[in-house]
Amino acid sequence: MQLQKEGKFKVIEGPGLWVGRMYFNFGVPEFNQRELRQALYYAINRQELVEKATKNSAVAGNPGHIHPDSEWYSKDVKQYEFSPEKAKQLLDAAGMKDVNQDGTRDFKGKSMEYEFIVTDDRVNEAEMIKNYCSAAGIKINVKAMDGQSLDSLMKEGKFQLALNGHGSFGGDPVLLARFASEKVTQGSTPKITTQGGKGWSNDQFDQLFTEQLRENDHSKRYQKVAELQEIIAEELPTLTLYYRKITFAYNQNKFDGWFFTKDGVAIAVPTTQNKLVYIKGQWK
Repeated sequence: MQLQKEGKFKVIEGPGLWVGRMYFNFGVPEFNQRELRQALYYAINRQELVEKATKNSAVAGNPGHIHPDSEWYSKDVKQYEFSPEKAKQLLDAAGMKDVNQDGTRDFKGKSMEYEFIVTDDRVNEAEMIKNYCSAAGIKINVKAMDGQSLDSLMKEGKFQLALNGHGSFGGDPVLLARFASEKVTQGSTPKITTQGGKGWSNDQFDQLFTEQLRENDHSKRYQKVAELQEIIAEELPTLTLYYRKITFAYNQNKFDGWFFTKDGVAIAVPTTQNKLVYIKGQWK
């Protein structure tokens, strides 16, 4: 960074507690096919997406959804290295083949072509994803719009695929409530999602999610949360693409000791504004 090179300013970096992901409308029959979701994850080069679309201002997504810096993160989940060939093999095995040789695969007589809604500021990301999917035989048509319009369409379930994201992504694994069904979360845990229409549901996930909420032993709860991540990584109800990073520059000749609070402050707000800074920091 230029500010850091000048020497006057110190630049620190931390997790932005924000996740960017691909949403599926499960009202589209083929999106209920796990093999298709897995194929798309293999087809997308998440590391290249981070490097080129976000200019290295993010970290590649984890299949289990939880941020790798979290104490609840489990590395022992199914991994999806970038592999167009594996994507094609999965699609072929699922019977999703290019029947009429037009470059786009077919599912039960229907061309696998989908509208991909995104906000205006994420068109570059969407175009990269479009190209990755195209290489696997899935046609994506990017439709850009303002954030309010996208949120409205997602909330009403009037979309096929969407690229969106959200903050408050840190701290307690209650954040996984977004993957639990309504019967589990209603009236007890926050349902942090903007997605309407038909969603993903899994009875085993619901059971484990309920159990970990009631578990007081940290190690036992961690094991249950790890199992939840295994289910997410296998089923892929969403494609976790990347986690934003956040940077903060300050004049260390005036005051030194700023830091990012682990898991943020309040409800996972990424900020250096922690009262301890003024106790432990050093005025110059």
